[in-house]
Amino acid sequence: PELILQKEIPESDTTWHLYVLHLNLENLNCDRRQFFDALYAENTCPQVHYLPVYWHSYYEKLGYQKGLCPNAEKYYNEVMSIPLYYGLTDDDVEDVIHAVKKVVAYYTKLKKIRQWAGRAGSWEMPELCRIMGNARSCAGTREIPVAVPDY
Repeated sequence: PELILQKEIPESDTTWHLYVLHLNLENLNCDRRQFFDALYAENTCPQVHYLPVYWHSYYEKLGYQKGLCPNAEKYYNEVMSIPLYYGLTDDDVEDVIHAVKKVVAYYTKLKKIRQWAGRAGSWEMPELCRIMGNARSCAGTREIPVAVPDY
């Protein structure tokens, strides 16, 4: 999967103050910053949490260096939270869900295109259009049918 979602534990009665998205970067063609910026461009304001403690300046001054806890650092580079608070309307929730799905779909398709292009060695329009799901706009053209934005 492109995202690893929080699990709801039946025997837990907790209130969620964060909804954390864990990006499976092996299945997306972006890094956390690009995903973050793309969500922000969709008017969804994510946040980054869980900075490894020893990255704070106090601990750096004590001599702690990056690389000390590679699993914590990997997790930090793969997670962000999306809006979750009592004032969200149902429409707001739907907007956030739509934005996340849109960004995931974009970076998943982009990864497939780049993988396919690497194998094919050249752009073959019918295959590219199939991947992008845009066959109608590709009829009779030799140009790439999408502009790939830089987030």
